[in-house]
Amino acid sequence: MAKKFLEKRKIYQYLMLLGLFAFIAVSFYFTVKPEFVQGTVQRVIDGDTLVVVDGKHERRVRLLYIDAPEMDQVAFQNSREGKKLVQLGEMSKNYLSQLVEGKEVVLKIKNRDHYGRDLAVVYLNNENINLKLVRDGFAVVYWYAQFTGEFTKEMFMEATDNAFMKKLGIWAVDSFYDPYKWRQKKRKKLKTSKKPLK
Repeated sequence: MAKKFLEKRKIYQYLMLLGLFAFIAVSFYFTVKPEFVQGTVQRVIDGDTLVVVDGKHERRVRLLYIDAPEMDQVAFQNSREGKKLVQLGEMSKNYLSQLVEGKEVVLKIKNRDHYGRDLAVVYLNNENINLKLVRDGFAVVYWYAQFTGEFTKEMFMEATDNAFMKKLGIWAVDSFYDPYKWRQKKRKKLKTSKKPLK
């Protein structure tokens, strides 16, 4: 009886310790001070990823809070000539390139993702480029974004509504898929195609 009690107590203590470590890790994640870095945008990879050179250091940067169409993402748009295919990924990438490529920006880096990219808000002449991309219709709010500090989900959703109402950028097409859903659909298709023939 005493042995079982001691075993249960050990398990309970282990779980308490695990919970404490988890709490500390989460607290650190949300209280870590952002790092400010100034650099030049060397190139744009896609609608929400770019490469910034900070002195001799090259940084791969993922724009925080937003999600731009994938490079292979397409949709149809009605025109006088009929329906035309629109390359949404290319469209978002080109817009971001026009805005920042070759220009000096300030990065407010919050964290780093599992790909080793800096997660940051990009500023050009004090303008929040992440928010601008959403407001102008070239990106959407990232599904799993965790907003902190002066940035709120409401701020970005308001920007989304503005673009949607005005049919700007990606919202001008007939069948726009959220990039997150597009990726899910693509993964599902790949899994199905890999199934062995019976």
